[in-house]
Amino acid sequence: MPAALVAALKRKEATAFEQLIAQHGAMLYRVALRLMGQQEEAEEVLQQILLTVYEKIHTFNERSTLTTWLYRIVVNTALMGLRGKARKPEERGPLSGHFTEEGQHGREVADWALDPRDGHLHQEALTLTGFGGSQSM
Repeated sequence: MPAALVAALKRKEATAFEQLIAQHGAMLYRVALRLMGQQEEAEEVLQQILLTVYEKIHTFNERSTLTTWLYRIVVNTALMGLRGKARKPEERGPLSGHFTEEGQHGREVADWALDPRDGHLHQEALTLTGFGGSQSM
């Protein structure tokens, strides 16, 4: 049966592609979903796989099973998609629009520096807790 399916696929018969999807579609989708992590991306990979099979079925030389060949196509297609996604710049985050052209923060930022009058209180707290260097024993 697999040899007949491959022969029909090579003849580009529409029923052969329907049979291919019926027999292997769920496995291909599961692998794509596991690799891509999102349903929409897995569906895109699945569409690309079917197009690749249509265009490259003549290169299938039957040294492996059809399932193995399809598995390699889904893995390679998903990995190429992930690589392409990694190359795209990340969308700008919520703080990205808050910087001036000179690179300075566009909104007022609270000054977290210690008030000079609080420096002695800070040093005293460090000394009392044992974190200050001037505590004597």
